[in-house]
Amino acid sequence: MLAYRTFEIAELVLTGTSLAPGRHQVEVVLRYDGGGRGRGTTIGLVVDGKTAEDGRVVATPPTVFSIDETFDIGLNTGFPVGDYPVINPFRGGTVARVDIELDG
Repeated sequence: MLAYRTFEIAELVLTGTSLAPGRHQVEVVLRYDGGGRGRGTTIGLVVDGKTAEDGRVVATPPTVFSIDETFDIGLNTGFPVGDYPVINPFRGGTVARVDIELDG
């Protein structure tokens, strides 16, 4: 599941499908509209090189996040994004590696 929230302005939840046991490559691809801050984006959930699901967010953050917000992988210790408890550790396997790639 991928949950994306732009404060109280926009929200997107992509669920994809359950993964079979074993190693998988999971990617999140954002295709930003451009033209300044706060514009929309299309977000794709890609599993093993194939798009599982994608959706649209009409707005992204118009400014930077506060210093007390978190960038968590494997659990959420900041403001909840999805419909789950704030601290919700991932127990479905092992996150072996995380790469963040910026284009432009």
